[in-house]
Amino acid sequence: VTTTKAVAFPFIQLPPVPSIALNPIEPRCSSESVTTDVILFTRDRPVQTLAFLESLSSTGEGISKVWVLYRADGEIFEKSYRKAISCTPNPNFDIELVEDQLGEFGKNFASVLAKRSTSQFIILAVDEMVWLQPFNVTKAACLMAKSNGGISTTQLRLGRNLAAADKLYEEVSRQRKPVASTGE
Repeated sequence: VTTTKAVAFPFIQLPPVPSIALNPIEPRCSSESVTTDVILFTRDRPVQTLAFLESLSSTGEGISKVWVLYRADGEIFEKSYRKAISCTPNPNFDIELVEDQLGEFGKNFASVLAKRSTSQFIILAVDEMVWLQPFNVTKAACLMAKSNGGISTTQLRLGRNLAAADKLYEEVSRQRKPVASTGE
């Protein structure tokens, strides 16, 4: 684990953030060299899970695998999750169900995160999300990989209506100066 430098904005001082690299990054950045998985959290909501997977399949590119970490309180939910996975139309990623037994969430999550996923980047998602516009996670993953820990997270849910935020960030980045310690 490495630590990035503190970043100063005109209105806030951000503390150092640990950089987490699950797997090493290759020098060239492409969907073959930088991979991204999704871990979807769900409990007794197979219909919402199907909607999530359908929308992700029709709008998302660059995703290697979707891990569905689910809890099914009863056989009907268990069967429904399996049906939802089999009904997902033309997924451009692999899908794997991971059952979450009561009291085992941390263990199951850690298993997917550290032992089963081979991707460098992970998107955490919940079953109530629906993807509306096309997106490619490889672009975001490449930017994160090339930043060498300078970018530790990204938000894919922010819309194009936030173009002003991009301009503000660019302006702040140009004006950024090192923070001097006052010794107080």
